[in-house]
Amino acid sequence: MNIKYILASLLLITSVHAFADILPRHGFIDSPPSRAFLCSGSGGNLNKSCGPVQYEPQSVEGLKGFPERGPADGEIASGGNATFNALNEQTSTRWYKYPMNSGENIFSWTLTAAHSTTSWRFFITKQNWDPNKPLVRADFDLTPFCEQYDNGRVPASNVRITCNVPDREGYQVILAVWDIADTGNAFYQVIDANMTNDNQNSQNEQDRQFITGARLSTSERDNGDNFSYVLEVKSNTSPASEPEYTWTLPKNARQITVSKGYSRFTIYKTDAAQTDTARVNVTAGTESKVFEYDVNVPALTGNNNLDKQFIAEARLSTSARDNGDNFSYVLEVKSNTSPASEPEYTWILPKNARQITVSKGYSRFTIYKTDAAQTDIARVNVTAGTESRGFEYDINIPALTGNNNQDQQFITGARLSTSERDNGDNFSYVLEVKSNTSPASEPEYTWTLPKNAQQVTVSKGYSRFTIYKTGSAQKDVAKVNITAGTASRGFEYDINVPALTQLQGYDYVFPDNVASYTAGTIVLQPKDNRLYQCRPHPYSSYCYQWSATANQYEPGIGSAWETAWILLN
Repeated sequence: MNIKYILASLLLITSVHAFADILPRHGFIDSPPSRAFLCSGSGGNLNKSCGPVQYEPQSVEGLKGFPERGPADGEIASGGNATFNALNEQTSTRWYKYPMNSGENIFSWTLTAAHSTTSWRFFITKQNWDPNKPLVRADFDLTPFCEQYDNGRVPASNVRITCNVPDREGYQVILAVWDIADTGNAFYQVIDANMTNDNQNSQNEQDRQFITGARLSTSERDNGDNFSYVLEVKSNTSPASEPEYTWTLPKNARQITVSKGYSRFTIYKTDAAQTDTARVNVTAGTESKVFEYDVNVPALTGNNNLDKQFIAEARLSTSARDNGDNFSYVLEVKSNTSPASEPEYTWILPKNARQITVSKGYSRFTIYKTDAAQTDIARVNVTAGTESRGFEYDINIPALTGNNNQDQQFITGARLSTSERDNGDNFSYVLEVKSNTSPASEPEYTWTLPKNAQQVTVSKGYSRFTIYKTGSAQKDVAKVNITAGTASRGFEYDINVPALTQLQGYDYVFPDNVASYTAGTIVLQPKDNRLYQCRPHPYSSYCYQWSATANQYEPGIGSAWETAWILLN
């Protein structure tokens, strides 16, 4: 018989967890602006006395399933989240009303953290609803006028959904619901709209205001051997149509970044001054406007010659050392002058180079000897502003001779010392490579440990790890490859961990049979050897929401485990 430990005092803890503190949050509608967004500074604080939502309009989250389930009548605007009760206040004059037209509209969700998504749904109030009473289901047409199904996909940070809004007049409320696929929750946003049917004229007017108010913000900077530019189209209003931007940048522009109404580029100075024009054409619906910006880059003068002097006087300093079974090299670019521009170094090292360190104009590497001599070339290209130069260094490595057999003797005499211990709920292992001789070269060890290894310590030829028992036996292999100079050898050790023989005090070892977890189920977490009990409804639905890539509710481990579980010991 399974013994379940249910501690009443722990159950009381669930009552003091504020709902908003437990659940993840992240999404709001900024166009047309929602009630919550207009409470925030980003929305201009057009709605007043909103409470905490003014700081986190993205957090209006509650149980999903509207209209059959979800927030109660009178709590629809807050998603049933008590933290945001101020959103449930309802009169005909309480909230700022955004002018909208029936017909085609684009709803824009901004997501501060994306979630696996089931759907996006939109509802609208009936024509004769009462705006002076709290919102209830009976106020809405409960058939969504717009739906988009994502089937579990994770959306981008901005989601734009085109919807055909039904004919309405006057003050109406639109309810938008973002249904999350991998939790029991949804995000709720309400939009207070002053509706008209003159849809196309209104859209054209919004586009015209956007284009009329558009301006080109510019900045430029002299960086010595180049000028950098940032150009950005800005406007005080938002268009009804998605704006399009067509950029024509100067022919000598380099390091270009273009993203919609933003562009950034660099023009390097030459021996002659340069003049050109940057242009952008902005279109919103049937409205458009062109901006031009004159680009004037002076010729290289004065200190810009520092780059040329730096490159002209640059040299490659080299050193090589024979270490018995290998040669080590240090290459460094030096110059008697300093450049005006930050120099760039591109290294191409020999194909057999090992133990590589590269930092700007400095490189260090080792090449191990083999049975045959080796020849190769190390190369570096140095660039400062518009000036550049390349250097080459010949690599010549003789064949192995004499004392290099020390490495082979070390590898031949190597053995893998092993010990294992049964600790009840886990097995611990210690593996160590030993040899009766010392190598001439510094040995290298490459460990491959079992996939379920925990509490791992690896230091050169030594490794220690633990594997926790589960409901079934486990078999795996620990491997180590040893290299000394050009000699190498591999060892393997079979891992056999028996299954847990007794299940006392719990129903399952997590995550065995995870799909069957219900309220009251007790599991043993093998990662910390502690017992956890699944919380009562409605939190029990989180207990079986687990996968290797989505473990936020894993007992004792996940970021939100206390939402689903009670620690018993």
